[in-house]
Amino acid sequence: MKLSKRLCLAASFVPAGSIVADIGADRGELSYYLLKEGIAEKAILSDISPHSLDRAQRFFAGKKEASKADFRVGDGFSVLRPGEADVAVLAGMGGLTITDILWHDEDTVRSMSSLVIQAMGNSDKVRSCLRSLGFTLADEAMVEEEGQFYTIMRAVPGVADWDEIELFAGPILLKKNDETLKRRLAQEKNKNEALLKRLREHNEGEKRQLALTKILSMIDAAEKRLIIAEKGED
Repeated sequence: MKLSKRLCLAASFVPAGSIVADIGADRGELSYYLLKEGIAEKAILSDISPHSLDRAQRFFAGKKEASKADFRVGDGFSVLRPGEADVAVLAGMGGLTITDILWHDEDTVRSMSSLVIQAMGNSDKVRSCLRSLGFTLADEAMVEEEGQFYTIMRAVPGVADWDEIELFAGPILLKKNDETLKRRLAQEKNKNEALLKRLREHNEGEKRQLALTKILSMIDAAEKRLIIAEKGED
């Protein structure tokens, strides 16, 4: 089967031989791929929606991979016991939703050897949450798909000493001098500059103006870091 670019990248971050907890599994495509390709030994698929999990069960029906799949209805990590899985995958949810899920079951989260996360926005909030929970990033990548940018992270237990710019743009993405990150920053810069200009012209949205100015300052700082990384590679 063919996964989307973002899910394919997320799958590549899952260590071989893992017992995977697919949190918010939806239709189960990612877990099926991980089992079919021999990346996962077992997959525990959970979703808060019985309807979504029913679709996943029907998707697996009649396939040999079904014998290695366990389907559980529930909220986040609440369906798991600590140590029952060694890798958790959280993909396709909003960043704030992911942080809520991580904080809700801290003990189970901290029992994981890896967390593979693909958030739909607010990646900076996810990084901050991971740092507070005692995780650092082993790898990080960004992909563009159908005009949208997606960041995928693999977090492992450890100390994360990230500054504000690294939280904003991604410490490993900055270090890699990532080309997709460059495009994303340029796009965000153009969009926010245009919005700030309109607000100033109409003398409205003072708080919004301050927020946009802060974002633009962060983008400029991140772009400078990328220039430094590029010169370092040369």
